[in-house]
Formats: sequence, C-alpha cells, structure tokens
Amino acid sequence: MNKISYLIIFIFILSNTSYSQIVDSTSTKNISKSKDKKERYDATQYLDTLVVNDKQIIETKKKLKSNFSKHTKHAGSFVLYNGDSLTTKKARQLIIKNNRDSIRAYKNIWASVLGGPSYTPESSFGLGGAVLMSFKFNPNDTTVTRSNLPFGFLASTNGSFMLAGAGQFYLNSNKIQIYTRYGIRYEPVNYFGVGFGTIDKNHKSDSTTQYTSLEIEFRPTVSFKITDKILLGPLLDYNYYQFEDVNPIMAKDPDYLKFGDKYLVAGLGVNFRYDTRDNHTMPYDGMRLDFTSTVYGKWLGSVSNFTYTSIDYRYYKRLFERRSVLASTARIDFSTGDVPFTELPSFGSPFDLRGYTKGHYRDRSMGYVMTEYRHMLGSQEIYDNFRPFYSRLGFAVWGAVASMGPNLGGWNQAKWNFGAGIRYEIQPNTNFRLDIGKSPNGDTMVYMNMTEAF
Repeated sequence: MNKISYLIIFIFILSNTSYSQIVDSTSTKNISKSKDKKERYDATQYLDTLVVNDKQIIETKKKLKSNFSKHTKHAGSFVLYNGDSLTTKKARQLIIKNNRDSIRAYKNIWASVLGGPSYTPESSFGLGGAVLMSFKFNPNDTTVTRSNLPFGFLASTNGSFMLAGAGQFYLNSNKIQIYTRYGIRYEPVNYFGVGFGTIDKNHKSDSTTQYTSLEIEFRPTVSFKITDKILLGPLLDYNYYQFEDVNPIMAKDPDYLKFGDKYLVAGLGVNFRYDTRDNHTMPYDGMRLDFTSTVYGKWLGSVSNFTYTSIDYRYYKRLFERRSVLASTARIDFSTGDVPFTELPSFGSPFDLRGYTKGHYRDRSMGYVMTEYRHMLGSQEIYDNFRPFYSRLGFAVWGAVASMGPNLGGWNQAKWNFGAGIRYEIQPNTNFRLDIGKSPNGDTMVYMNMTEAF
C-alpha cells in the first residue's frame, strides 16, 4: 500500500477502535455534580463495579457521555479512591478502566478489526485490512497468556488476493505453546536472482523482476515447556508454489528453471527456545534465543532434499523507568542441499530489514543485526491506573545491517537500512504498527502489522 492508503487506514483505526470505553451506569449515578467544589466522595465501591451482561454494556455505553458531561466541567470536584484524592476526570478514567477490564474478563473472545482502501503499482487499487482475535482456551485459567489469531487480507482490482497471518496459542498454563504461520497469496512479486553479483545488476521492473505467484503456506511449531525458561518441540513446514507471467530474464534463470513453475516444499524440524522475556507479545525486559533446524525431503513429497537452520537471538532492556525499551536482535540463517530459490535465506520483509522489496536479497546463507527503540506515551503508573487514550500511542525508530553469501564465510558485502514508525495499542500488550523503512538504494517501503517486528 502507498503512504496515503496507510494514513487512511490508521485514521480509520483511531475512530473505530474496539478498545471500548464502557462504564456501568451504577458507577456514575452516585458521583453527581458537587455543589461544593471541595466536597469529597468515597467512590471506591463504585469504581469496583462489574459489568456482567451484553444488555447492560449497550445501555451504559449510550449513557457514558451524558453521565459525565456536566460533572467533568467542575475541575475542582474530588472523589476519594483508596485514600487518594482524585479529580472527577481521573475518577472517570479509573471507572472506565476498571469496567473495561471487567468486560474483557467476561468476554473471552475479543476481536479488533481495521481496514481501508489500498494501492500499489503491482496490485493496483483494492481493499485491505487486518483482524486480531484474542482469547483463552480455558477462560478460568488465570495463569495462561491470551492466545491471539491475527490475519491480514487484501483483494484488488487486478485479481490479487491475500489472506495470511501468524497465530500464537497458549494452553495448560503456558506449558504448551503453538506458533503458526498460515496463508494463501496470489499476487505480483519480484525475483532479482541469487547472490549479490546477480541481484545488484537486475533492476526492478515488470520485464526484469516481476512475476505472479500463488503460494499456500502452513507452518505450525509446537513447543513444550521443559523448565520455566526452556521450551522444545517439533515443527511442520508446508508450502505450495505456482508461478505465472514469468518475465524473460527470470525465464532463463537457472535457479528458477531447476524446479519449474510449480512445486511443493515439505519438511519436519525441531525448535529449541530459551526465553526469559517478561511478556510474549510486547516485552520490556529479558531475552529469547531460538535454534531451529528443518529437514525437507522427497519422502515427505517435497520437490527436493535440503536442510534449513536458523539461530535467532533477541534482547530487551527497559529504559528511563518508563514504557520504553531498547530491543535488539541478531539472526543467522543457512541452508544446505538442493534448495529452491523460494526457500533460500533472504531479507527484506516486515520482520527484518524494513525498506527493501520482500525477498530482494537471497543466498544460501544470511545474517543481520537490528536495534530498535520503542516508546509508549505516559508513565507506567498512569497506564496501569487510568489508561487514557494518549497512553495507547507510541513510536519506534530502528537501524539494521545485513549480509549474505554462498556460505557463512562468503559474506563480503553489507546492506543497511533505517526507519521509524507509529504504535497504537489495539489490545493490551498488542500494538498495531505503521512503519516506514528506508534503504540506501533509494527505496522507501511502508508496512502495517498487528505485532512488533521482533
């Protein structure tokens, strides 16, 4: 999508967020207009009121504005909460937060939807958006992390179509964790070749790099907790590809010709994880180390036999005693055997060097280092106690460098990029992000996603 399209979608999100500000009418009717601006009320019993059914939610949502409109004009009025003095504006924010949290506890499935028009030169005009669903398999389990099922969609006037996402599911008090990538994509994409020598000579255009790809992806990883910090489990990787409208240069490329215009890739692997993060979706402290190795074979129906190994390290450090974090990651991927070009290690995606065309650079091995500063507005105390609108807004800036080669010792060039983005908390500890990345070759890419890059 171009920058205007993303701006339209972001405005749509702000005006239609599912972050419902709902207050039980019984919480507000007793905090009435004060004749004496210094008069105090003990509002504790009202601030803890629960909303327990759909009808009450609908009724109190309508009354929210009218119940508070007159009272909040009297800035000198106070209420008393747990022994602390609060202005009526702060009391309103606290009531909203407490009842909103009560509604979430009652409503196990929570969905956020956003969307808007889009345009890219490859896909033309269309409609795109995303959905985030969070829930618990066992609503009574207070120790389990909420599972999330995000997916994005796009349909355009030239026939392009995409439905894809990456879900995270937590069961049995987080003792079983499932991470799944899934999707079906039919869209124009670009192939520049393999290796720096070929790629840098091949400039992006309809006649040199573009082709149409149908991809069906399913990649679940099941991890079992061995200790509080160690997880281990199997993974399955299944990808089907079919190519159309192949450009003349790609039609002569040996890495393309070797496997033809349609094939299946299937593999089984293992994932080891060491994880000390304080939060799975939006960490502020801790680290995560992943080692993943996958074997692809004709015995599984795959087009060829090869292996793929990745080592992914992530570190998070809270800064300034506020809701800010310095996040860093270092990753190495390498492959062996008869590897199709679609499966080669590559960078240029919403989750690594944002600023390059997806899959622009690929070879048999690849590595990158990236550091990102993320900052949410407002102090932790303000967010925890009142959660005003501005505390759901934030920003991020990052820089990264990457290299690749035919083997781990063949990295003789470096590519770098930088960028910045806006953050909006669409659900607790889950940010919608709008990022703009820049590469030294002049490309500027815009990304929209329901989760952080890493």
